[in-house]
Amino acid sequence: HQDSAWTLQTTFERLCFNKPIGKDEFELENALIRDFRRRIQKYDPNLASIDKDDIYMLLANMQHYGCATRFLDVTFSFFVALFFACGNLNFDSDTETKKHSFSIYYINRMWLEKTYIAKLPCKIKKLYEHDQFGKSIETQQAVWNYVSQHTQGLPKKEKKKLFTSVINMTPFYMNIRLDRQKGSFLMPTNPYVSFEDNLKSLVRSSPDGKYRILKINVEYDNKTLLYCQKFLDEMNINHGVLFDDVENICKQINFKTRLPNDALIVPREGFK
Repeated sequence: HQDSAWTLQTTFERLCFNKPIGKDEFELENALIRDFRRRIQKYDPNLASIDKDDIYMLLANMQHYGCATRFLDVTFSFFVALFFACGNLNFDSDTETKKHSFSIYYINRMWLEKTYIAKLPCKIKKLYEHDQFGKSIETQQAVWNYVSQHTQGLPKKEKKKLFTSVINMTPFYMNIRLDRQKGSFLMPTNPYVSFEDNLKSLVRSSPDGKYRILKINVEYDNKTLLYCQKFLDEMNINHGVLFDDVENICKQINFKTRLPNDALIVPREGFK
């Protein structure tokens, strides 16, 4: 996160919770997917050919192009995480009175998978016995539809108690950005509560009584920020490489004008 005060939220959560829109979360989600499938044909026939029941693949591509989804972007690469935390930050003329900090979250994937599988309803757990990573369409549909199938007629307060968890998901077919960013997704299973509340349910039900989530806040000034951004650029972690399109190549060309030309960081006049 570029600001350590931010919470973990999906774009779908921000769409629903930050501005109440008076629609059921599942109905809205399905409407977004349907609208995407209807409109994408004229722009990308390959995306239009995705099986309508392949929910994770649809959501991964919707997330890729900017639709609000229940997916939270994560990466297996520390350097990519560092880039998204500080690579787009700007220098501040007032570093004496203002304190700034970005944050990086570490989530132990093995703990996450072990804990959410232990929490799965028996019907879904049996599917995981033959589909270890939960990538089959049958497993996807079972996870995706479980809450909606059991909330008919329930008040929202009761809906919030059903199957709260977070599942790690990487699409079988990866687009260029996912590949270059070493990307994956975390998906809350219950859209009626926040991402963090879904995650907390795993913490409370962890089989060994422990959880493995770490948040590091990094306080920075202009010099620290310059060091980080120069280091990432030298590691070839930049807009042009991670996003691989003309717009971001141009963004990187502009961005490089603020970095020193040599490996030794000598702050420009006025930097503190």
